[in-house]
Amino acid sequence: MIRCSHVNRARKDGQLKARIGYAAWVAGVVQFLVVHGIVESAWTNPYSWARNNISDLGNAHCAMQSDPEPRYICSPEHVLMNASFTALGALIVVGVAFTGVLWRTGAISTAARCLLACAGVGFALAGLAPADVHENQHLLGALFIMAMGNIVPLPTGHGRLTIQHREMSVWTHRPRPLSRGHPRRPVNGIRARTGPREQSHRGEAWSPGRGLRGR
Repeated sequence: MIRCSHVNRARKDGQLKARIGYAAWVAGVVQFLVVHGIVESAWTNPYSWARNNISDLGNAHCAMQSDPEPRYICSPEHVLMNASFTALGALIVVGVAFTGVLWRTGAISTAARCLLACAGVGFALAGLAPADVHENQHLLGALFIMAMGNIVPLPTGHGRLTIQHREMSVWTHRPRPLSRGHPRRPVNGIRARTGPREQSHRGEAWSPGRGLRGR
């Protein structure tokens, strides 16, 4: 009973941590989208999803930028945007840590978790180092986001396909039935006993009243 109570408690703790991790991921994405809309709406010149980089929302100074194309950047709510970048990165890392009970064991799963955590670190670094203030650190954070973050689905999907393949093999596997007249396989080196009905399949006739007789 004591062991069962410990197992149930550990299971409940794992479920609670997983819910916290899920909530952290959802909260991070929701706050990022909301803040993104607030910050871009504060621009005097309309923010363009096609011409502007997302990093432009966090630029600390109003100035002309020539790369990748000439454009004037002035983000009055850049502090809010950078805080959102940092919060998103922190919540991604928290989600990775708290959903550990749901991840499979093995090198592929560990690699997926590390890559996702690195993407979270990249978001935090991009928020702490605006592109027009600390360009190199900001580019490093963007590299973590784009490179490692985009690789995450590959090991995660590979592991999921492996699990699905195993589940399908379990559900579709059917033992081969014994053909009529085929002797039973021995179990642990001992041949299974055969009764009168089984012996009748091997060339001997059987009837309830007279027992066995040769054909």
